[in-house]
Amino acid sequence: MNIRTLCEIIGNQVNNIKTYTSFLNKEQIMILKSYIGRTVQIINSQERKPDTNRLILVHTIILAFKLNQTFFKIIKNEWLETEHYNYYWKLTIERSTKPEGINYDSNRKCYFGPHYSFNLPRSLKVNKIEIYDRAETIGEEIIRFDYGIIFYLEEQITMAFFPMKSIADGIKMNLDKDSIEDAISECSLRQVIM
Repeated sequence: MNIRTLCEIIGNQVNNIKTYTSFLNKEQIMILKSYIGRTVQIINSQERKPDTNRLILVHTIILAFKLNQTFFKIIKNEWLETEHYNYYWKLTIERSTKPEGINYDSNRKCYFGPHYSFNLPRSLKVNKIEIYDRAETIGEEIIRFDYGIIFYLEEQITMAFFPMKSIADGIKMNLDKDSIEDAISECSLRQVIM
């Protein structure tokens, strides 16, 4: 086999590789930036599933942070598949006047109906946010996506959000620092927001 034939074979293999990406867009990054210096105390979800080492909140339309008396920050997760059925996730950050998927009376500023609320010890300021991405090459597919968001709060409290591998659109909230380190061990730090 001559060099030219070998280069053609390699070129054809590279041309057959498909790339899939899913990253937070500029608007979503701006929503995260608006949270720096603000306080958070309550995180709401439609339901909760406890785990032995960490707290997991589960549902398709997921987490609502109270941004102030008017707005909520919503974190969602969507399960995606490639052409060859390899999976990855799409994290989404939104801002809304009500917590999506949870009954909320905006006039009285209260929740009603079934939901789960997680309370931090007190209202804590967000000092820094990190976004981690993950890259995988599986066969002829390259997948790169935002995998986790970590909030660094006052009093050295760390709060992380990652996709749930066992539930398609689920997302988990994790407060255990060792578990967070384990979750990002195969990830790269993509962006720091301060």
